[in-house]
Amino acid sequence: MPLDSRQTVSYLKAEKRVKEVKSFYRFLFIFVSISMFLMLLNFFTDRHEFWSIFPILVLALPVAFKYARVFGWPGFSKEWEERKFYEELEKIKDREDRIQAMLSREKQTRIQSNGQSTTPSPTKHLPEDIDKLELKELRKNWKDSDFV
Repeated sequence: MPLDSRQTVSYLKAEKRVKEVKSFYRFLFIFVSISMFLMLLNFFTDRHEFWSIFPILVLALPVAFKYARVFGWPGFSKEWEERKFYEELEKIKDREDRIQAMLSREKQTRIQSNGQSTTPSPTKHLPEDIDKLELKELRKNWKDSDFV
């Protein structure tokens, strides 16, 4: 049964991923083997000083970086990044909606007080109270998920 182009691409990606994971486990096996050799050498040569920890720690760094490249940093996967992106997008939209609501309320009060429609000039700044109101609203409306 022939594969279509999408299945072929998926097949190649899966094959590449399996090779990366296999490479990591091979790398990990070599690291553990060398570490055990160094610990045994340390045990038989000088039992009073644990000098083998230093080369083991140095060898652990490439293992950690290879792990991060193959499996990603713990807690910082693509799903985490996408989730954070949408959370920030929601915060920005909420803020813009609050500003629009405040501006429309201000416009309504101007219409009611003047009895006619007055539009603020583009050079006028937003009222000074908007920042204070936003801060009060932000302090009130926080969620546990907003804290990192």
